[in-house]
Amino acid sequence: MGFWSQEDFRRHVAFQGDPVHTPHLNRFARESLVLTSAFSNCPLSSPHRGMLMTGMYPHRSGVPLNCNSTRPVSSLRTDIETISDVFARAGYECAYFGKYHLDFPIPNDPQHPKNYVENQQPVRDAYTSPERRHGFRHWYSYGFYDDHKKPHYWNTQGKNMSPARGLLCMKHSR
Repeated sequence: MGFWSQEDFRRHVAFQGDPVHTPHLNRFARESLVLTSAFSNCPLSSPHRGMLMTGMYPHRSGVPLNCNSTRPVSSLRTDIETISDVFARAGYECAYFGKYHLDFPIPNDPQHPKNYVENQQPVRDAYTSPERRHGFRHWYSYGFYDDHKKPHYWNTQGKNMSPARGLLCMKHSR
């Protein structure tokens, strides 16, 4: 992020910022609390994502283990509020790009209804239906995929698409 090269931030870190242009993130950083480092108390894919989205420990978010078809107990709870729910309610237009891996897979492939999105056992990949997206109105994501150089993504309407990454929430100007 570009703000790490700005004087107010550069003096707090022992690394050099990348030469990138991120004006909106730079402005957001000036208006926010910026942490120079952070540590996870559960550095495992799905549980860590659950903590980032909810602020809860894995046993409270519903995601204590990596999600796969043999672990139906590990799926992000639908009855809790996530950071994206808060942003969406505050008027931000939220989009999710990349690996989600917060729900156990169910046979809900948009292109092949009543089938999983992969044939591997246990199934780890998942299509996330709109009612489980917690405030994200725009979607370009997948659950988990082992071939990291050839992932597949579903768009907002459930069509299989090509790769992208990131998370974005933008406030509508009024």
